[in-house]
Amino acid sequence: MYYLKLCSILLVIVACFACGESTESNTLDCDKLQTWEEANTLMLEVREDALMDSVRIVENLIGEWGLIGVVPGWTNNLQPGESCLQLTITSDQVELEDLDSGESSSSVWVLTRWEVNGFTGFYLETNEDIWNNRMGMETFSDDHMFGTGRVDDGETFIYEKLGL
Repeated sequence: MYYLKLCSILLVIVACFACGESTESNTLDCDKLQTWEEANTLMLEVREDALMDSVRIVENLIGEWGLIGVVPGWTNNLQPGESCLQLTITSDQVELEDLDSGESSSSVWVLTRWEVNGFTGFYLETNEDIWNNRMGMETFSDDHMFGTGRVDDGETFIYEKLGL
């Protein structure tokens, strides 16, 4: 009888932990990345876990994404919270909202395939003014994406999927 009561208590405790809501929520934290090393480590992890199927990338893009860091081109610096941007991506539009200024812009988008020396990749192409660097992503995983707008010495914008 003692073991039955003990098992019942343990079962209730395990069920409470399994059914309990996580206190973590994936909300926008514009200064989440504090150092260049953190940003670089995250980008390496995203590359290792990159999505390489265009259908899966497109399906995963739908939703809200928050900017968590901007790495300036050709430097190992990072200014935490320098920009606070949110992307809302639907099946045919991407809206960029600057949460600091309140300004927003929208664009149609398409995922384009490219190949160089046998390496294939994908690019989130929009009609954003200038270089498309705030929306032009080149590396995608389930939870993160980053890109430079295909400007070699441009800033790298790193986004995290929100509401997971």
